[in-house]
Amino acid sequence: MSGDVAGRLCGDITVDGQATVQAGETLTLCAGARVVVDGGPNAILRVAGALVTEGTPDAPVVIEGQAWAGLQVGGRFEASHTRISGAENCLVGLRDGVITAAHLHLSDCVTTMNLANGGDFRFLTALGGSSIRIGGGALNLTDSVVDLQRPVVGPDCLVFARGGGTIEHSRVTGCHCPLHVNAADLPVVVTDSILDGASYPVMLANLQATFHRNHMSGTSDDFLDIGGQITADIADNYYDGGPPTVNSGNRGQFSGIDAWRNAPVPGVGPR
Repeated sequence: MSGDVAGRLCGDITVDGQATVQAGETLTLCAGARVVVDGGPNAILRVAGALVTEGTPDAPVVIEGQAWAGLQVGGRFEASHTRISGAENCLVGLRDGVITAAHLHLSDCVTTMNLANGGDFRFLTALGGSSIRIGGGALNLTDSVVDLQRPVVGPDCLVFARGGGTIEHSRVTGCHCPLHVNAADLPVVVTDSILDGASYPVMLANLQATFHRNHMSGTSDDFLDIGGQITADIADNYYDGGPPTVNSGNRGQFSGIDAWRNAPVPGVGPR
């Protein structure tokens, strides 16, 4: 298929070059559908309308290719048990894009996600690639794993330029810094999660944040203040058994520094 696409598709499907779900239209991929995108760097699947994937645990929807551009969402993407791989950007969410996904698996892409309007993800698995970038909206991760597979020295995992969101019962690991916030115009809340495999678990600036019941582990400071106005509640976290190391010229911006756990948090991380 190529050009404008809509309707319900099942089985093996080939995208030849570029395909677009136009505004007002819906493309549904049924359980077990396998979409192979041919055409290299210029090949792309654009969603201005709606893309719905109906994968199941035993029959996921697969969208794959070799060095293709990726899935670009300016409309609506509702995903269930879906795998996307082999792209320059597995998933790009534009400013008006609305993304809701459960059991989405992203791998073997240069960048796994670039989100201008956040998204809601349950049981997300994002492996390898470069930094996931959030330019606006709320990124909500629940029971998810983000692993760039380059611990300590790799690029940062989640990089916020705007927006905010929640990270709950998730693990962000295998990178230089799991959570790097340059600025957030929405609150950032991280609970019951693991931020490890890093140099700095958290680098933050220009935000209001809450970190409770997390396990944070790195080779350098647990929290690195990189500038701007910060209000951060960091009570009730576990830092490998010791107190948190907070590198800031204004430690008064951090509350709960002395209220740390000396034993791991029960039930922390993905469930």
